[in-house]
Amino acid sequence: MESLPELAYGATLLAAAATDSLLLYLQLGDGEILSVTANGTTTRPLPPDDRLIANQTTSLCQPEAWKDFRSSWVTDGALPSMVLLSTDGYANSFRSDEDFLKIGQDYLEIIRQQGIASLAEELPAILTEATQQGSGDDITLAILQDDQGAAAGAKVARPLMTAASKSALIEQLKARHSSQQQKLLELASRVEQTRNDNRRLRNTLLALVAAAIVIPVVIFHDRIFHHSPTTTPIAPTMGTSPAKEPPPPAPRKPAEPEWLLQLTGKLSGKDIALSRKSIIPRSFHPEAVPDSKQTEYAEVAWDKERKATLLINKSTDTWSLSTGHKVRYGQEIELAGEQLTIDFAPGLSGTIAPTADAAPAEQP
Repeated sequence: MESLPELAYGATLLAAAATDSLLLYLQLGDGEILSVTANGTTTRPLPPDDRLIANQTTSLCQPEAWKDFRSSWVTDGALPSMVLLSTDGYANSFRSDEDFLKIGQDYLEIIRQQGIASLAEELPAILTEATQQGSGDDITLAILQDDQGAAAGAKVARPLMTAASKSALIEQLKARHSSQQQKLLELASRVEQTRNDNRRLRNTLLALVAAAIVIPVVIFHDRIFHHSPTTTPIAPTMGTSPAKEPPPPAPRKPAEPEWLLQLTGKLSGKDIALSRKSIIPRSFHPEAVPDSKQTEYAEVAWDKERKATLLINKSTDTWSLSTGHKVRYGQEIELAGEQLTIDFAPGLSGTIAPTADAAPAEQP
């Protein structure tokens, strides 16, 4: 920071400035700006930036950040009823872009039915639900409402709502967030099933190829390999001792790399040794295991093709690695020789490092 103080401004920026007849949009880096019309139609007012790939983004700390801003404006005849500005963690919590764009109409309906103050009370719970069921990333959301629409809505007396139906629309929005996680889990399950089917098909094909080679060899063995005449072994002469057979080689136990998961946070001190075919148990974070019959939170497996040891996420938690990558349900981490820090869930972190006696030998 002393040598490069501009790194303190390593952040993206979303902005909307409004007057009675003009609305200006500004954006630097990732995130989402949504424009919502009076009938609920939701669009993005700014063009996309093709440089924003994966976790790569432009930022305020760059020397000429002002050149990387995207901007647009609309005038009196095209002013929207509402503008939403959010960090990328919100859009990443949805399975598809189409599902994400539906929140524009949802928020507009909530404000019209219950008012912006009621939404403000419920918004922390809504966003917490979204990130827990989706990306696991932090979410910031800003809402800009049309003053004329707000004033018109204030003149119309809202019907009295019972306690049971007061938050019905908000609960529908939360349900939409929850449904995304279920769709993601179903998709991950289908992908895993496809992988298993491909493995079985590959093993079947290999068995058929092996059988096609072995069967002809067995049938035509005598024609392929000619027998040499049998010879009578010569007895050892007097005074000579028979040759000693070499001792059988000692069984060789293949070296297997092992790692140690050193936990921090609420499980500090409860370290877990990781080796091939071991698991991190369900008790590690029980509410993050999707199936009540499932006993593992994560498992360690050996990939013969890649000759690598993998740590596979079997939970609904989205892990954040020290490298900046995200690991979701069914995805894997390759355990190599270097130390790796993982944030499994809020307040639940750990560091995976090879143990002192780990050897880089090939797996059997």
